[in-house]
Order: sequence, then C-alpha cells, then structure tokens
Amino acid sequence: MDFPPDVVMDIKALATKLLLAVLVVEYKKSARTYAKAVVQAKMYLEASVRYLASPGVTKQGVFALATDGVEGAILMSWCSGDSERVYIVERNVRTFNVSSPIEVYHFITVLLRLPEYGDTALKAAVEAALEAKDFKQSIWSKTAQFNRME
Repeated sequence: MDFPPDVVMDIKALATKLLLAVLVVEYKKSARTYAKAVVQAKMYLEASVRYLASPGVTKQGVFALATDGVEGAILMSWCSGDSERVYIVERNVRTFNVSSPIEVYHFITVLLRLPEYGDTALKAAVEAALEAKDFKQSIWSKTAQFNRME
C-alpha cells in the first residue's frame, strides 16, 4: 500500500508531532442518553478549540460526533479571535441513522471531507500562527479555564 510522503509511519516520530483534533467522538449505547452524549461532546469541543487557540489558531472549526446507538449528530465549534469566546453549533445540525444505507453513505461523505479540511485549511492556519512575528503561546490547562471564569 502506498502512503503520501507526509504520513508518519514511525510511532516514535509521531510523539514529536503536534496532534490537533478535527473530529472528536462521544458514543453512548442506545439507552435514551442522547443528551449526555451531546453534553460530553460539547466539553470535548470546548477543550479542543481552546487547545487550538493556545498557539493562536482561532476561527477554525472542530467537529464532534455525538451518538446514541445507531443515531448521531455532528456538531461544530470554533473560537472567536476577537473575544476568545467558544461558539458551538448545536441547533439544526446534521443527524444520521446508520441503520439506513443511504444515511451511512451521507455520513461517510461527511467524514471523508474532514481530513481534507484538516490537511489544508487547519494546517495552513497553524503554520501561519506559529510563523507569526509576535507568536506567543498562551496557557492551555483546566486551571486556565477556571481563571477565566473568576
């Protein structure tokens, strides 16, 4: 099998790379706990977007898949560059039922587009932030989030 030249094949070399989430997933078994899956997915989105914002990457989307059994929804969030607020799109989101073949096809189509976004737009935004003249990484930790709330 042929891989693109920038694919990391050595696990030890992977430890030296900056890994950024484009999609986070929360799965719950079918037990009418969809709200719990969405709340946890929103926490993952908040953490992922804040992690992206720590080196100065803002206005870039991170996606979450919250599932309950065979049904799921894709949420999206981003951090504003001006106010440092995190926005989460959770209304009128695209939902899927993977027990239906056509919806599986639609779901896979969405998933196939995400690596393209991560490899182009997100990568360019990260490189631009790291190469900026006034680059200064901010803190990224749970305590930093608590300090903002006080």
